[in-house]
This record gives sequence, structure tokens and C-alpha cells, in this order.
Amino acid sequence: MSQRLLVGIDLSLKYNEVCLLSDPGHTLAQRRFRHNWPGFQALVSWLRTTYQAGGYAELDIAAEATGLMWFHLFYHLAHTPSWPMPTGIAICSTHGVFRASSTPWRSGISVTRKMLR
Repeated sequence: MSQRLLVGIDLSLKYNEVCLLSDPGHTLAQRRFRHNWPGFQALVSWLRTTYQAGGYAELDIAAEATGLMWFHLFYHLAHTPSWPMPTGIAICSTHGVFRASSTPWRSGISVTRKMLR
């Protein structure tokens, strides 16, 4: 498989809602991680395992631009030692996307699908 693994993250003060999509846009998995250091470590472990098990060629991560909540997550993603994946990182302005749905998973899916456009 030489596809990209797409990751959409809906950020909040307590949790990061994460949705994984295949390159054509099929939902692969959804998970919630605490918005703290142990949650970040669990997210990185999950992404690394999923990436390696699926044989993906690239990993693209997008999150909404919610104040500065995105900064620490993306800073640490960019500076994680032994990050084995070629990664693209994007911050999306998603005004209106999150008002369209009250389900956090749908929000994560919406952020990720914006990457496909």
C-alpha cells in the first residue's frame, strides 16, 4: 500500500478527538486522547503503530486553528525523536465546519476531509 494516512484532530481544552481516514476518504478509526502529555504520548504511539501496520507511505495531519491550542501539539509532533513517518502538517481555518455537526468525530472527519480538497 502506498497511500497517505490522513489524520484530523478536533482540539479542545480537555480532549483531542482524532479521526483517521484513508487517502480516498474512508474512515479507518476514531479515538479520543486527553489534551496533556500522557495523551500526546498515547496519540504518537497509536499513529506510529497504525502507520507501520498499514504500510502507508505518508502521514498528513490537520487540525483546526483554535486559538493557540494547536501549537503545543504540533510543536511536539514536529520535534518527536524517532518519528519514522514523512509527515505533512496543516492548520485549517474551519469556521462553519464545526457548527454543522455536534458530534466530535464528525468534526475530526470534516477537518481531515478538508485536506483532500
